[in-house]
Amino acid sequence: MWMITPVLPLVFSYSPFRIFVYGHAAVILFFILSGFVLSLPFLNNKQGSYYGYILKRFFRIYIPYIVSLAIAITLSVSLHRDGINSLSDWFNQFWSKGLDIDIIKEHILLITNIHTDAYNTVVWSLIHEMRISIIFPIIMFAVIRYKWSTNLLLCLLLSSIGAMNDVFDFEVRNGHYTSIFDTVHYTSFFITGALLAKYKENLARAYHKLNKIHKWALLTTAMIFYSYSRIVEVVIHQPFNHIITEYGIAFGSIIVVIMALSSNAFTNFLMRKPIIFIGKISYSLYLYHFVILLSSINLFYGKLPIVLIYVLSFITTIVVSVLGYYFIEDPSAKLGRKVSQKINLYQLKNKTSVKKGA
Repeated sequence: MWMITPVLPLVFSYSPFRIFVYGHAAVILFFILSGFVLSLPFLNNKQGSYYGYILKRFFRIYIPYIVSLAIAITLSVSLHRDGINSLSDWFNQFWSKGLDIDIIKEHILLITNIHTDAYNTVVWSLIHEMRISIIFPIIMFAVIRYKWSTNLLLCLLLSSIGAMNDVFDFEVRNGHYTSIFDTVHYTSFFITGALLAKYKENLARAYHKLNKIHKWALLTTAMIFYSYSRIVEVVIHQPFNHIITEYGIAFGSIIVVIMALSSNAFTNFLMRKPIIFIGKISYSLYLYHFVILLSSINLFYGKLPIVLIYVLSFITTIVVSVLGYYFIEDPSAKLGRKVSQKINLYQLKNKTSVKKGA
C-alpha cells in the first residue's frame, strides 16, 4: 500500500477500513469458525468413524493445498527476480530459497515446522488447521463432557503453554508461528468455536433480550476488539504479547459469530449473493492470493504502475480462485464426502455383523 501512496497505510491502519485488510484477525476468526463447524457433527452425534472424518478433512484441505503448492513452486522458480532493490527486505525474502528439496518435503508433509516464507507464506495457518484437525475428536471429548468454564480454563492453560515458548525458546520457528507450541495455543480458539456451537441456543436467547442500543454497542465493541487489539503489542512489551492480542481479536470474533447466529439483519446481510460467492471461493482465495500478488510484482514491477499491478493481481486472484473452486476444491470435497460415507457405512455393517454374531 505504501508503494501507491504513503497515506494508504495510515488509512487502513487506523480507520474502520482496517477490518478489510487485517489478515491476522481473519485467521483467528477462521480458527473459531473451524472449531464451530467441525464440532457440529460431534454435538449432534453424527461424527461417524475417525478414519472417515480424517479422510474428509484430507480431501477438503490437503488436495487443493497440494495443487496450489505445485503452482506456487513453479511460479517461484520461473518468475523470481533475485530481489528487487527498490522494494523492502520483507518482500525480497519471499521466493528467495529457490527449488529446495528439503523445504518442499516440509511443505508436502504440511504438519511440520515449515519455512513458510519459501513459497506461500499464508499456509502457516493451514499447518495449525491440519494439526488440530487430527486431534479434534479428543478436543470434543472435553467440550462435550465439561462445562464452559472448565473449557475456558483449559484454553488459558493451552495458551500459557504456548507463551512459554515465546519466553524460553524451546522450539525455534522456521516460519510464521509454525511451532508445536503455537498449535497448542491456537487449539484454544478451536475450543472456543466448539463452545459457541454447544451453547448457541443459550447465546441467541441472551442476545435477543438486548435492546437496540445494546446491540449496536455490542457490534461496536466487536469491531474495536477485532480491529485494534494489536495496540496491546505497543503498550505491553513482552515476548508473548501477540497471544494477548489474539485473545482480544478472539473476543471480537466471538461477538461477531453470536450476532451472525442470532441477528436476522446480520443473517440477511451474510446471505447476499456476493457474500455467499466470496464465502464459496474463500479457501481458494486464501491459497492463491499471495502467490498471484508475488507473481504480478515480479512480472510487472518497473514496467507497469503499481496501482495497475494491484488491480491485475486482484482480478487474476478472483478468476483463479473461481477456477480453483470449481475444478479442484469442490470436486475434491465431494469425493472426500463419498469416501467418508463409504467407510462409515462399511464400519457400521461390520459392527452390526459382530453384534449379530455375538
